[in-house]
Amino acid sequence: MIRDAQKKDEDQIYSLWKNSYLKNNEALDCFFQNAFHEGKTIICEQDDKLVAALFLNEMTIMFHNKYLKAGFLSHTVAHPDYRKMGVLDEVIKSALDECEKKELFTFVEATSYKFWENYGFQSAVTHRYYELNERHFENVAIKDVWEDASAEELKSVYDSFMKLFDGYKVRTLHDFEQLLKQCEATHERILITRHKNEVKGYIHFYVDHNHVKVKELIYLGSNAFLRLCKAALAQHDLIILELSEAEHIEKLFPLAIPRKRVSVMVRCNNLPLFNKLFNSKVKTSKDAYALAKKPKFMNEKY
Repeated sequence: MIRDAQKKDEDQIYSLWKNSYLKNNEALDCFFQNAFHEGKTIICEQDDKLVAALFLNEMTIMFHNKYLKAGFLSHTVAHPDYRKMGVLDEVIKSALDECEKKELFTFVEATSYKFWENYGFQSAVTHRYYELNERHFENVAIKDVWEDASAEELKSVYDSFMKLFDGYKVRTLHDFEQLLKQCEATHERILITRHKNEVKGYIHFYVDHNHVKVKELIYLGSNAFLRLCKAALAQHDLIILELSEAEHIEKLFPLAIPRKRVSVMVRCNNLPLFNKLFNSKVKTSKDAYALAKKPKFMNEKY
C-alpha cells in the first residue's frame, strides 16, 4: 500500500534510512530534526512493514523572471529484503503523479543517473570540481573573514549572487536559519567575509581526511572568493571546490583543470503547458530547463 507517512511512521522511516545507504547518522539526525517535517514522505507498506520511502520537498524556483513551484525528490530507498520487487517503483510513480498535478519541474540529485532516466529525468545542472592547495593562495591575505554569519546576511549575499543566474531555488530566511542549525549539529562550517560592514560572500564546507570539501561558495568579486577559500583551507592539504558550470576560475588559476559531473537532474512534468507558458517548442525536459535566460544554478540536496 502506498500512502503519505504519518507521525507514527517516523521511527520506521528513520530505521529504514539509517540501515540502508544513509550511513551518516549525524547528517540523518540533523535532517530529521530540521527538515523532515517541512516536506512529505511517501511510503510503501507490505507485510505490515515499511519497505520503501521517498522524501518530497516543495520549493519555489526563479525561471525566466517567474516564480515557479517545483519539487525535489530525495532519500529514496527500499528495504534490502524488498529490492528489485517493484516497491520503490510504486513510491516514485506515486510521487511523480502528485508532482504532475502541482508543479512544472521536479528535480533530483544525480547520484544514480541511469536509474532516474527511467522516470523521465534528464541532465539539468553540471558542476565543475577543482582541487587546489596552498600554493594557489600564496599571495592571498586572510582578512575580513569571520565565523559569525547570521541568516539575514547569508540570504542577502545569496540573493545578490543569484542575480547572475536562473533556474535557482528562491531561498527564504528560514532556509538559512536551517542551514546554520545544520552546521551547529554537524561538523560543517560556514565562514563569511565582510568589507566595510557589507557582506561579500560565504563558504559552506566540511573537512574530510585533511581535505576541505566545499558544499557552496557564494561571493561578490574575486577578492571575496580568494579570501574565503584560503580561510577555509587553513592548514589542510587540499580544498575541493564545487562550482556551477558558468564559474570559470581559470582566470584566477590558469593551470586549474576542472572535473565535470551532472549534479542535478530535472523532469518537466507537462511539456505542452511549459511550451504554452514560455512560447517555446521544446521536446525534452533537458531542453525545457536549458531555456533559462542566464547561466543555471541549482545546488539543493532535498
